[in-house]
Amino acid sequence: MKKNFLLLIFFIISLNALAYTRAENIKDKLSKIGVNKTIIDKTIELDYEIKDDFSEDFDDKMEKLQNLYAQDNKNFYVSDLIANGYMFSDKKDFNKAKEYLEKGEKYNEKFDNLLNKVNLYTVFNKKKDEKRYKDELKKIYNGTPVMDLLDFVYSGIENYRDEKLPNSSDDLPFGSFYDENTGEIINGIANDDDENDNQNMNFEESLDEINKTIRNSTKEIDKNVEKFKRILKYFSNEKNKQKFSLTDDIYRNLELLVETNTIEKISANDGILKALDYYINNVSNKAKDKEFEFTKDGEMTLYALLYIGSATIKDEKVYETYRKKLKDTKVAKLLRDSEAKTNK
Repeated sequence: MKKNFLLLIFFIISLNALAYTRAENIKDKLSKIGVNKTIIDKTIELDYEIKDDFSEDFDDKMEKLQNLYAQDNKNFYVSDLIANGYMFSDKKDFNKAKEYLEKGEKYNEKFDNLLNKVNLYTVFNKKKDEKRYKDELKKIYNGTPVMDLLDFVYSGIENYRDEKLPNSSDDLPFGSFYDENTGEIINGIANDDDENDNQNMNFEESLDEINKTIRNSTKEIDKNVEKFKRILKYFSNEKNKQKFSLTDDIYRNLELLVETNTIEKISANDGILKALDYYINNVSNKAKDKEFEFTKDGEMTLYALLYIGSATIKDEKVYETYRKKLKDTKVAKLLRDSEAKTNK
């Protein structure tokens, strides 16, 4: 699944949490229920290969997952991944997603099972069941940082659904309908119309749309500063991370949200040099080596923001100094390494 994070909140936090990687999470979960080491290792390898992304090579990825699942049907981590493929891809299938989530329920944690159901029924717009499982989670976690986190998760899933789902039948092209089981518009021609609408926008209208999105996102997050503080503080504890499977890549992406907004404010109030210093000394060095492929988009966005911002430095020597500093950061190195692997 492509993770789309909002722009950011102003909040600086000292992140001294112990590492909890995806690999460690998989090993912890599966070893407890008796999955053997060979299958655990294969699960870790495949998880890092797929990277939560079913937008490409769907059939190949699904075949690998199903072959691995056939080796041990206790492997709920893989059955959940298969279900996610049928939820968060162009090949949506409600029945198959539900089937594979149910296969893993016996071995999975209660929290994960409830959240899986929320995701399933939200994506396929089954509001009654969606509300039922949200209410169950609320009874358990209301008033806690976990509920704060769930609110953001819900928002992301709802946004994903609403991007795919027409508001009503009136929004569909003539002769088309929405299939609840697949999440697809059948016989639709909406994509061509949308593309034409975008092409007809002039540059000022396009910039206005971008500005509107950024401002609305920033305002929304500014209203939730305290929630973010509670979430990050709560999950800086390793036991809480492990209990709710909040791995380093998820935590780092939350951190990047925070730090990007912090840097934007520093740049606006104190200038680009202060913003660059803050990034170089406090942000880039915390990038996660093992989980970088899961956080690369956020890392690249922030790095690019500062790299482009450095072009406003008037003094040529100062400009060259900071450009070199940026290229020497841990993030720049990891981005180059990632690019080299991709181009092999």
